[in-house]
Amino acid sequence: MVADSSVELELGEVEVGELETIDVQGELVELTPVSVGNPHAVVRREPSRESLLRLGPLVETHPRFPERTNVQLVRVDGPNEVTARVWERGARETLASGTSAVAVAAAAVANQWCESPVTVRMPGGELRVTIDAENRATLTGPAVEVCRGEIAP
Repeated sequence: MVADSSVELELGEVEVGELETIDVQGELVELTPVSVGNPHAVVRREPSRESLLRLGPLVETHPRFPERTNVQLVRVDGPNEVTARVWERGARETLASGTSAVAVAAAAVANQWCESPVTVRMPGGELRVTIDAENRATLTGPAVEVCRGEIAP
């Protein structure tokens, strides 16, 4: 649904796994595996760019994830808000991602770090994610024109 300058998308059911710990070159990293139709590893720790650039590629390609995974570093800022940085599998660092925002919010709600709805702040902007009682996600964010063009016949 498009309303004013925002868009709302229903993404369906999100699968959230139990907290688990993996060994990343001698460092124990606790993560929550999440599937939003694509795989995510949500890590609760300070989302500094340096940490993301170091851990992102190592978690993405860890043997735990044979088809690789997206990685999010997350800081809980309040009962309904988090800050995150995103390492997208095959693409490296990205400024924002809808499925990553959903994965972060779902992990935050499942682990009782936050209550729904969750505002997810990323360097590229902020998205709001609602997780309902059946673990279905609704994503709301800004809709802005970024370019205009014409297609030749």
